[in-house]
Amino acid sequence: FGLFVLFGGTSIVVMSYQLSPIQKVTQQTKLLAKGEWKQRLNIKEMGAFSDLATSLNEIARQVEQKTLGLQSELTTSKSKLTSTESALQKEKGIFERVFTHSSIGMALVSKEGAFLKVNTALTKMLGYTPEELQSKTFQDITHADDLDQDLAYVQEMLEGKRQTYSMKKRYIRK
Repeated sequence: FGLFVLFGGTSIVVMSYQLSPIQKVTQQTKLLAKGEWKQRLNIKEMGAFSDLATSLNEIARQVEQKTLGLQSELTTSKSKLTSTESALQKEKGIFERVFTHSSIGMALVSKEGAFLKVNTALTKMLGYTPEELQSKTFQDITHADDLDQDLAYVQEMLEGKRQTYSMKKRYIRK
């Protein structure tokens, strides 16, 4: 609907625009699809499209309920994650203290055998500095007569055939 008015040679256009029922349904459907639903459709204004508007309103209600449920689940999950992270940090601290202060030589080793982290007891036992050990692999410091069995055990662990292994072996000290 448009109104055109002339005032002394100056034209002024006054526009009034009202969405048709199908345009309202289309607009609200697009908003719903983007998660931007603003308001319910007034069923009385929808005329022949009232059934469609009712269905769309019901879908929007269900989306709102699901969204609230998901927000609640997200809040619960965040809380659990925070709690789990806190517990993990506590366990990590315990592991660090045990690893660092143990009187038993220990190392964290990559799949390839590189020393990633070594404790003081291991450096004292082998006579290497931590930096020297971290530039080597366990293969470099394992006695040749023990290396094949050690590598076989490591391979079995990598293949999932073993969880752990224990063996007596000789090391090459510095």
